[in-house]
Amino acid sequence: MSRAPSKRTVSGLADIQGSRRSIKSAERRRRVLLAANHFFSRHGFRKTTVDVIAREAEVSKALVFAFFGDKETLYDAVIQETLRTWTGFAEQQSARHHDSPDLELASLFRGSFEFANHTPMLRVLMARREREIQGRGESLPQVDRAWRGKLSGRRRDAREHSFSLAFDRALGAA
Repeated sequence: MSRAPSKRTVSGLADIQGSRRSIKSAERRRRVLLAANHFFSRHGFRKTTVDVIAREAEVSKALVFAFFGDKETLYDAVIQETLRTWTGFAEQQSARHHDSPDLELASLFRGSFEFANHTPMLRVLMARREREIQGRGESLPQVDRAWRGKLSGRRRDAREHSFSLAFDRALGAA
């Protein structure tokens, strides 16, 4: 005699299926962002179509619109992802020299240029900042302010560090 599955078993299966569905959805979204990044960075916003992005990502055009609503929002998401990845990479580079502000600042810049070298979208953003980014993405000014604040703090730390070294040298020479 077989028993009907309990409510707990049915609920557990639904959770697993929902989890698989959300993983598949996240993977599709990631593919859309990668394809959009590729085409926007090579062909620009105006010459890139949602059809081309959907085809490259192997998803339907309707799914691209379901994820992002419109092409502008997709473009903003690509910018946000590029900036998020860039800041993470630069911070990782600078964290290796946290005890030396001069080296930390140098690593931050070196890491940023290295990342830009391998990231076409970041080069596009840097080269076309006034024409394509101004007014896009509500958090862009926040990212800009955060980076300016971080760099200002690093410069201040470097000046204080240099001042203390000079002061220590002066005391040692006296």
